Amino acid sequence: MLKSLNTKQREAVLHNQGPLLILAGAGSGKTRALTHRLAYLVKERKISPLNILCLTFTNKAAGEMRSRAEQLLISNPKSKILNPKQIQNPKSQIPNPTSYNLSVEARSRFAGQATSFPYMGTFHSVCARILRREIIHLNQGFSSNFTIFDEDDALRVIKNIFKETNIDRERFIPEAVKAYISRAKNELISPQNYQADSVFTQVVAQVYPLYEQKLREANALDFDNLINKIIELFIREPSILDKYQRLFKYILVDEYQDTNHAQYVLLKLLAKKRQNICVVGDDWQSIYRFRGADFRNILAFKKDYPEAKIIKLEENYRSTGHILGAAQSVIKNNTLRSQKNIYSRLGSGEKVRLIETKNHQTEGEFIIKRIKPPLNQSVVLYRTHAQSRSLEEVMLRHGIPYRIIGGVRFYQRKEIKDVLAYLKILSNPKDTNSLLRIINVPARGISKRTIGLLSSRIHFGILSHKILKQVQDDTVGQRGMTSLNRFSSLIKELKTDSQKYNITRLIPILLKKTGYKDYILDGSEEGLARFENIKELLSVAGKYSSLKPTESLLSFLAEVALLSDLDRLDEKTDALTLMTMHNAKGLEFDNVFIAGTEEDLIPHSRSRDEPDELEEERRLFYVAMTRAKKRLYLIYTRERLLWGRVDPRVPSRFIDEMDSTYVEFTNDSRTGLTNSSRMEEESQIKEIDFKIGDSVFHQNFGQGEVIAIDDQEVIVNFANLGKRRLAVNYAPMKKM
Repeated sequence: MLKSLNTKQREAVLHNQGPLLILAGAGSGKTRALTHRLAYLVKERKISPLNILCLTFTNKAAGEMRSRAEQLLISNPKSKILNPKQIQNPKSQIPNPTSYNLSVEARSRFAGQATSFPYMGTFHSVCARILRREIIHLNQGFSSNFTIFDEDDALRVIKNIFKETNIDRERFIPEAVKAYISRAKNELISPQNYQADSVFTQVVAQVYPLYEQKLREANALDFDNLINKIIELFIREPSILDKYQRLFKYILVDEYQDTNHAQYVLLKLLAKKRQNICVVGDDWQSIYRFRGADFRNILAFKKDYPEAKIIKLEENYRSTGHILGAAQSVIKNNTLRSQKNIYSRLGSGEKVRLIETKNHQTEGEFIIKRIKPPLNQSVVLYRTHAQSRSLEEVMLRHGIPYRIIGGVRFYQRKEIKDVLAYLKILSNPKDTNSLLRIINVPARGISKRTIGLLSSRIHFGILSHKILKQVQDDTVGQRGMTSLNRFSSLIKELKTDSQKYNITRLIPILLKKTGYKDYILDGSEEGLARFENIKELLSVAGKYSSLKPTESLLSFLAEVALLSDLDRLDEKTDALTLMTMHNAKGLEFDNVFIAGTEEDLIPHSRSRDEPDELEEERRLFYVAMTRAKKRLYLIYTRERLLWGRVDPRVPSRFIDEMDSTYVEFTNDSRTGLTNSSRMEEESQIKEIDFKIGDSVFHQNFGQGEVIAIDDQEVIVNFANLGKRRLAVNYAPMKKM
């Protein structure tokens, strides 16, 4: 079992009693160490899986760990692996997970809980399992068949409280109130102890106790309650805490740097008696502060457990030496961090390429020049979702298959589709689908029943007197008619605006008059990101600012419609991956391109003046860099069209922090390629197999004819789409 482990991993697995901190650098095999320790406890120490608590942050991580541990144990038939019958036997005192009363989102969150390790899973799933048995002891009216409310359920409760208490939704956003309540719960602050220090937090203090009351009345818990109710129970009922302290002889925790305060307190309670707690993590990779994660928990482990043994996993099995050297030289500028020296036995490899390009367009052009097949071994990382728009357009223009991970393609995002729907009904009054999409977005008091009546009668977008009269005859009610008349007047007013102002002026006017800007800016981080996406849509609109109003609107919608249509790619196709830096955590690729390595993007403008936030941004950049196995490209531009304007750009301060020993600088105003790198690239490119006049079939664009050849690209005139410039090496196209 231990043969495949290095010395430090083996030491972690064989640790016998007492607290253990495994400080695991990026790519150092922490999952291997943790799963081997889990299997070792069962196979060699004869610990029953019932007596092991193993906590992760995702079902995927739990499933992977369980699968690996079971594979290690399968060779030993005497291992104490439980079968499903044992788990579901009442004598085992483990509830049947299928009996849980979960909403759809919650079912997804708790899916995949296997039976061989009954207390292995996410914090939420394990706490839910315990609460099914113990919650009645709280004497708060909850029964064992409580419902778990997902985020939408919880938000619906808060919106109802707003209505009942006449809280002004123009001034106070329900989503923001929900976020503050969640933060309070994660800090274990009860409604009674919540201290308001502003007008907004006074509203939170008003809603919080009412929200908890509504949950009790519904026999429901939200995700935050799953943890803080366990803590409340353990503190109030020491005998129940003692039972679980005795049950869990060993506690294993993955990604300890991502724990929040409530999770930290829960673990301290459970580990207090035996102190057989093993945590694995890397404070250098703590990037979820915005979710309440506190990386200081891992730094305080030795203080919390003075007898703790600390083992550092410093050998990296993923990246080459130059990549690790550059990444470490950045992270070592953080003042609050553990001391580690990550190294690789994979050789120095290629130096990190620092690329300066002219603008966001040449940034994308550089990337498609440098990607190598297979495409799924390359990834483009960026700090904000809004950056994906210009990158996606380059990929679409050149026929490069791509997929967005952990996000929605730019033109498929709700806020973008909503704004486009408003614009479409101004351009085309017969666009019923667009009308029905936004008729009650933001909410304007038009019921689903009314919308249903409209959908069966509307034959043109702007509501006519005839249609309104028909709906009124169907007894919509005075309030509904008032809302419909206001909406009809709003659309007519915007139609007039569309004939007076070009698209770049029309969109801000539309956002203000419809209330959509206030609707998006709900006080949350997600709201800010959504509004940044809308501002990025203005970047596209800027191309048509010199045209007359009606012409600019039509031209803009025509381009967007084409891009949206080209956006439908076969997910099974080998494709380039685009994702944010946050979504890349835990992944690895041969080739990593970090786009927008610039001030105000990374570090983000909201973080640059706050020391704690700046260190979080530096950790995020470190995570992005250490996704690379063989090649790492850091790209910045001299100017960038972003959020509706062209600004001169400054390279990220993190570039200045990098040890130049590991970096090679490249500068070219056309594509970002030096002559030497072009020669290297050209030596790797296959000879073009197309000639002018060839009939071709493209997987996404259909039939066309090659009309020109330019370097490693061909220009094809497609029957349905017109001319397209395609990169030969990557376009899914063949001769007919």
